[in-house]
Amino acid sequence: MATGILAGLSAAGAALAEPTGLDAFGVWLGITDEPLIVKIAPLLGAIATASGTISGFTYFLAQRKRRQDRNQTE
Repeated sequence: MATGILAGLSAAGAALAEPTGLDAFGVWLGITDEPLIVKIAPLLGAIATASGTISGFTYFLAQRKRRQDRNQTE
């Protein structure tokens, strides 16, 4: 879960660091480089999606196991 939260915060930071105005025009022309966090934002989004999926799967797996253990003791 922590990975998903960090990836989400990094993606938000990338949105804030995205070049605007003349800076964006310079990036479009190829005169200046895009900030690194903006370049890796799609990767961070994919990491957040994967970690959220894994986290949800393990949560529901733990809930199922807890119910099975409770039913076996009764």
